[in-house]
Amino acid sequence: MGSFSRQAYAQTSGVEGVATNASWVGPWVPCNRYGGVGFQVVMTGTGAPVGTWGADVTDDENPNGSSYVASLGATPLTLTSAMSAQNPAGDSANINFLFSFDPVPPAKWIRFKYTATSGGSASKLLKVGAAARSGNALA
Repeated sequence: MGSFSRQAYAQTSGVEGVATNASWVGPWVPCNRYGGVGFQVVMTGTGAPVGTWGADVTDDENPNGSSYVASLGATPLTLTSAMSAQNPAGDSANINFLFSFDPVPPAKWIRFKYTATSGGSASKLLKVGAAARSGNALA
């Protein structure tokens, strides 16, 4: 068992970060070899972004592969009330937090996503880092 870290998890055309006024789904991160996965999120609130965070899991084999054909497909995780409370709600301040997931039942892959509802800006960025480590601690 090893550790995993991907700091520039959210990217658009090589830029570290994605626009705060658009929905976004990140790439799949392996989680079956780890006790949990965490996503660190920084979002510039300028432009009053409103939206919801989410995460999907799957037991499919390598959904990042070019020849991937979904068998089970993505299943949304139910967020806790503390996680949902972090959703952007038109705040003009920066949002910075860490989501920790321990998928139950266990899954092979997990991905983080943001569904924009209104506001935000194409020039302001949502930045996400993903990290995991064997056991229940994050890398």
